[in-house]
Amino acid sequence: IVASKKNYDLLFKMINEMYKKYPESYSMMANKYLVESAGSKELSKGNVVLKDYLKVKYSDKVLTTLADNYFKLGKTDEGIKIYLDRVETHPYSISKYDDVANLYFAKQDYKTALKWQQFTVDKAPFHGYYYEKMGKIYGALNKNDDAMTAYKKAIYYEPTSYDARKQLALLEGKKDLFENFKTEDVYAMFQSSPNKADYPDDNSIILLNDKKRIVFPEGATEEQDEILVKILDKSAIETWKEYTVAYNSYIQRFIPDKAEVLKANGSKVQAEKNENQFVFTSLEAGDAIHLSYKIEDYQTGQMALQFWDDFTFQYFIPSLNSRYSIMTAKDKTFKYNVNNAKIEPVIEDVDGFKKYTWESKNNPSIKSETCMPPLSEIAPRLELSSIPDWQFVANWYSDLASTKAKSDFEVQEEVTNLFKDKDKSKMSDIAKAKIIYNYIESNMSYSDVAFMHGALVPQKASRTINTKLGDCKDLSTLFVAMAKEVNLKANLVLVSTRNNGEGVMNLPSIDFNHCIVQLQADNKPYFIELTDPKLSFACIPSYLKNSTCLVIPQEGDKFTSTISKIDNKIRAVNGSSRESKVSFSGNDIVVDRHNIKFGETARSTRGVYADIGKDKQLEEMTQSISPDYTTAIKLNSLTFSDLKSLSDSISYAYNFTVKNAVTDFSGIRLFQLPWSDKQNFLEQFTSDKRKFPFNVWELITAESEVETITLDIPKGKTLAEQPKSVTYTCPGIVYTIVYKITPAKIVATRTMKVNKDVVAITDYMLLKEFANKVVEADTKQLGLKNAVTPQ
Repeated sequence: IVASKKNYDLLFKMINEMYKKYPESYSMMANKYLVESAGSKELSKGNVVLKDYLKVKYSDKVLTTLADNYFKLGKTDEGIKIYLDRVETHPYSISKYDDVANLYFAKQDYKTALKWQQFTVDKAPFHGYYYEKMGKIYGALNKNDDAMTAYKKAIYYEPTSYDARKQLALLEGKKDLFENFKTEDVYAMFQSSPNKADYPDDNSIILLNDKKRIVFPEGATEEQDEILVKILDKSAIETWKEYTVAYNSYIQRFIPDKAEVLKANGSKVQAEKNENQFVFTSLEAGDAIHLSYKIEDYQTGQMALQFWDDFTFQYFIPSLNSRYSIMTAKDKTFKYNVNNAKIEPVIEDVDGFKKYTWESKNNPSIKSETCMPPLSEIAPRLELSSIPDWQFVANWYSDLASTKAKSDFEVQEEVTNLFKDKDKSKMSDIAKAKIIYNYIESNMSYSDVAFMHGALVPQKASRTINTKLGDCKDLSTLFVAMAKEVNLKANLVLVSTRNNGEGVMNLPSIDFNHCIVQLQADNKPYFIELTDPKLSFACIPSYLKNSTCLVIPQEGDKFTSTISKIDNKIRAVNGSSRESKVSFSGNDIVVDRHNIKFGETARSTRGVYADIGKDKQLEEMTQSISPDYTTAIKLNSLTFSDLKSLSDSISYAYNFTVKNAVTDFSGIRLFQLPWSDKQNFLEQFTSDKRKFPFNVWELITAESEVETITLDIPKGKTLAEQPKSVTYTCPGIVYTIVYKITPAKIVATRTMKVNKDVVAITDYMLLKEFANKVVEADTKQLGLKNAVTPQ
């Protein structure tokens, strides 16, 4: 407080008093040191404070600060003596020897530096970093043969010693390996690039998308990427003004090279950047953005010797030059294929490597269509992988994750508390699994903060319990660990979710983006999603259904892991069942409706209503109902079953009035049946032609909808025309409305069953015709007229 008020006289007085009282306190000493050294202007006075502290306490940081002060004061021998004394007092500490070597290297006393670096290597003979430093020292001594030997050892022990590779290449007189790849003059390419008139339907164009990758024999890989995109009109500025390079910061190093805006007059404007994020300022129509960078991989363990990658050649804007090149050791085997196109590689022997180049030119833009598959499924796309098979991936991840699922005190304690009042011997496996599931959903929160959670390795189950936070793999690992305590068989499952594309991952890789659990109970597999506290046990949300997955074995498991699809039949169907009683009050319609939601639709209801009060529930339900009607509605009542229970279904009832829902036409009172699930998706079918399959699951999320309306016909009225029952079908979808009519009532039952998620291009017109018929049936008007009185 005193410091913030800049009352320095009082501040210094307080520091001196505190230092006298607590001379052994590091923070008090540090404050006193800052005062005495006067911001490094009086280092000798500051050194007195440091030495006094060292008389009563040991601190390596204080020692090195004192030594560095001696160097600044020109007392080199005293500074070096401190570093030598550190070695004497810590003969087991390798870094202390390395520090001395660094000192002599900085003094350009390379012979002494080499001696101390040799001490370091003798104590850490399998550490590539220290051999790399020896290489630098030998280089400074002009002992090139010895330097090359040291760099080779550095690479042998640490294949990701990229600096050692560069230095070795220089000593061997070899050019940079990336110079073996084809390069483009991007500035000339921009100057001769097409204009808006050449691509009137596109707002931007990719002039160059070039990826070059080197896979070294020892396993390390690095890549060089270059992108050149021209802005054809103003609408593209919003898209391209910012760009983020995707990379895995846990196991990769991102090295930016160029990030600039190219102007038509030849000038360049440097982009603003923050690590892998770039902002291209002063961007105008006719400009281009140019970005180049490197990425170095630092993969370890079993995967260090493997590589995998993918590359897309065509996008939603034209791509004039798309090229992927890779150099590997001549004897390195890997598989590759290009989906959705025939692009053969050009294969060459280059500088001891084998180089593969896939190139595609003048690709037009892919025109976007409603509910189309993702780009990964439809565009020309290269996949390559050296991983032997999916079992290799499964075993690798099992090694990473198994130790994290091992039982410890915290896990055992939580399981004991959960089952202390229950006779586990009389419980079914599903009952036990639901107890664990409900515990995790009620007590743990999903969190995906990078610094708290690893990219690949889950945290220990006990840590998840203690922090009550976890990402998908952490929560799944906790379930597996707790399941083991009650003799349940559960496995982690790596998932590439449906939105990534259903036709991807044709070759082994680790490009999964989610993790769930497979439980084996009663000889049946149950897939369990742990990241949604509103989801019922073993419910499969639409984003998981038919997703690509890999089941990970635990120690002792005897099964072959292979890539497969999630389509578990043992689950609640995502859908709804509704029953409504409808009556007239003048020109108003009164609806008394009872709903049951199943599976994912039950989750949606919980997500909206479970954590809000009664008034807010009424408001939300009113907003949900209102869009179905062209006139005002009034919600009269609303009641829910238990919103907190994670059962497969949830029921609720409400009563509402639709104002002025009945219109009069030539003595006939016209109205529509108030279907809750009626469709209004004609805007999705404006085109008669389509190039790509239609993802029905994006349009209709429910797999089953059943709705029955019982309408009381007012006394003295009769139907002007009898409605006819209808059945409409298209590939994978069945829609029906069945009418049962008596003089006093209309009972109408509407069903929609979806058993196919994707409609092929050849069936698109059938789907469109089906959609038109459904909308017509859902919005069909009925009429009431005066009943004829018998004479």
